[in-house]
Formats: sequence, C-alpha cells, structure tokens
Amino acid sequence: MANQNTKAEALLKIFVVQRLAALLFLWSRVTLFTGSLSRGRVVIAAALLKLGIAPFVHWVPRVTLYLTWVSIFCFFTLLKLPVLIVLTGTQWL
Repeated sequence: MANQNTKAEALLKIFVVQRLAALLFLWSRVTLFTGSLSRGRVVIAAALLKLGIAPFVHWVPRVTLYLTWVSIFCFFTLLKLPVLIVLTGTQWL
C-alpha cells in the first residue's frame, strides 16, 4: 500500500509541475499581445521547468524514484516532445 501511495504522489508531482509550466507558456502568449513583458524569458523559464533542466531539476529525481521503467520512459520522452517542438519553432499542423 505504501508503494502505491508514493507512486501516486510522484504522478501527482509530475502533473502539477507540467501544468504549471503549461500555464507559464500560455501566460507568455497572452503577454506577447499586450507587450508588457519580455516573452522570451518566460518561455525559457517554462521550458526549463517542463524539461527538468537546471535550476528546476530538483523535482525530477524525487519523482523518478518511485516510478516504473515504462513510466520513466514516458516521462523522459513523451512529455518533453511538445516543449522541444515549440522551442524549435517547427510547424507540425
């Protein structure tokens, strides 16, 4: 039972951090139209948070400690693809 609770906690942490970074991306889009804030800095901060790169790396080891290998694979590949697509500016649609 304790293992299941820690896995659920790890998945909840992933969800919260990924949603926070997505909101930062959306917020940077809104501020782009108002011109009140430099969009580049907010986009970079959101990307660093979503990718788990320094200085926002501290949540990644705590999360991966309780996940299975399949979950870690999904976490390190599938969740990071949209960020890399946005940063490269590739038109996929």
